[in-house]
Amino acid sequence: MAKTVICRILPTKPQSSSGPNQSNSTYNVVTLEIHPSVGASWRLTAAKSQDLKLQFGDTIKCVSGTAAVLINPGSLAGMFILCPQVPPGSDAKVRTELEINDETTKAIHRGKITFAKDIGNVQLGGTATTR
Repeated sequence: MAKTVICRILPTKPQSSSGPNQSNSTYNVVTLEIHPSVGASWRLTAAKSQDLKLQFGDTIKCVSGTAAVLINPGSLAGMFILCPQVPPGSDAKVRTELEINDETTKAIHRGKITFAKDIGNVQLGGTATTR
């Protein structure tokens, strides 16, 4: 059974955007290597948002730049930061390589509705009147 995942690649903004030739709308360019579970590897260079359709078992590796990878776009629970070297003290969401598998997709919101506490029936206090 092939599972397909949509990933949205978002290159991050530069650290210092206060230069004479830089505007606030510029983005870093990110280069990623895509290693599919079946087929040849390829490179992706992106300066703006890019959507990828990947299969379970595919791997994304950051070669240069910094990118936010949203798995199942629209849900920030599935966001990872990819960079060539992981800074010390960073959490598990910051990586150099991301494999699309059950571990990376388990936190994605699936649309399930749960109730923390069911208050049951509400009865209003008052007097009953009959006619």
